[in-house]
Amino acid sequence: MTSELQAIEALVASASAAAAEGRWEAAAGQWHQAAAVGRSRKAHRSAAMCAEQEGECWRRADHAIHAEAALQQALGQPEPPADPVATFARLAAVLGERGAGRRALAVGRQAVHMAEQTGSPSAPIARDTLVGLLQGFGRKEEQRPLVEALAASLGDDAPSVAFRRGQLLRLDGRLEQADEAFASVEERLAGVSGAEAGVAGARMERAEIGMLQGRTSGAVDAFMAARSLHEGAGRRSLSWRCEVGRVRASVRVGLPPVAPGLDEARRWAMARGLELLAVDLRTAAGLCQVGHDPAAAEAHLTASAAAADEMGCLPRVGRIHLHLLSHVATDASTRAAWAQAAREGLADNVPLLREVEALLTRSP
Repeated sequence: MTSELQAIEALVASASAAAAEGRWEAAAGQWHQAAAVGRSRKAHRSAAMCAEQEGECWRRADHAIHAEAALQQALGQPEPPADPVATFARLAAVLGERGAGRRALAVGRQAVHMAEQTGSPSAPIARDTLVGLLQGFGRKEEQRPLVEALAASLGDDAPSVAFRRGQLLRLDGRLEQADEAFASVEERLAGVSGAEAGVAGARMERAEIGMLQGRTSGAVDAFMAARSLHEGAGRRSLSWRCEVGRVRASVRVGLPPVAPGLDEARRWAMARGLELLAVDLRTAAGLCQVGHDPAAAEAHLTASAAAADEMGCLPRVGRIHLHLLSHVATDASTRAAWAQAAREGLADNVPLLREVEALLTRSP
C-alpha cells in the first residue's frame, strides 16, 4: 500500500467519524484533504467521491459557498462520481440556498432527466429536490407529476411523499387534508434518529395551516418547538427559518414580535452564501418594525421583495407584498402595485391569494 493511499484512507476514516458525530466542518476539511490527495495521484473517481462528500458536509454545516465549490469540483473531475445524479441534485439544492433560482432549477431538471435516462437509484432524491426548488422558484403544476413519480418509486406511505403532497394540498387550499398529510409525517418520523429536520418541517407546515384556518393558538409555540429540534440537530440555518416563522406567527396573532439577533443572523447568512435565508431574515426584521416604525418596516420589506424578485423567487415576492398590504399604509397607486405583485407571486397559493383579495375588498 502506497503512502498516498494510506493517507487517503486515514483521511476518509477521520472524515467519516467526524460526520457521524455531527462535526460537519471538521468532516468537510478532512474530505477536502482526501480529495486533494486523490487529485495529486490522478485517482479521479476517488477525488470526485471525496469532493462530493465534502460538499454534503459543507451543506450540513450551513456553508453554501464552500458546498457549491466542492460539488462543482466533484462534477469537474475527468471521472465523475459513481452516481452523478445525486451530486447534481445536491448542487441544485445548494444553488437554491444561494438564491440562484434559475440555475438551481436548470441543474435540478438536469438531475431528474439524467436519472430517468440512466435508471439511477438516486431518482427519488432528484425528484424530491426539484419539487422543493419548484416550491420556491417555480409553479405547482410542474410539481404534481414529480410527486406522483416519487410515490410510484417510494410508495404512497413514504414520509417524503406525504410531505410533498401536503404542500400541494396546502397550496390548493385543501387545508384539512394537508394537515392530515403533515400529521402522518410527524407520526412516521417520531423518534427516528436523524429525522429531526423532517419532524420540524412537518410541524412548521401544520403551524402555517393552523394560521390559515384561523387557529392561531399554539402557532408561536409550534415554531419554537421546531426551532429546538433543528438546534438539537446542529442545523443553524433551519433553526433561523423557524424563528422567521415565529415572527410571522406573532404578528398574525397580535403579539409584538421580539427577535433579537436578526441582523447578526443576516450577516452570518450572507457570509456563508445563504442568500435566500438572508431575504427571510430581513423580512422578519421588517415585520418586527410594523408596530412602532412603519417607515423602517417598509424599507426592510421592499428591499426583501426586490432581492427575492431578482432571485426569481416569486412566492416570496408575493408573500412579502401581502405583508406590506397588511401592515403598511401608503398611497393608492403604491398599494395597487403591491396588490399586483402579491397576486402574481401568490397565483399558485389559493389560501394566501384569498387573503390578498379580502384585504383589497376591505380597503377604502
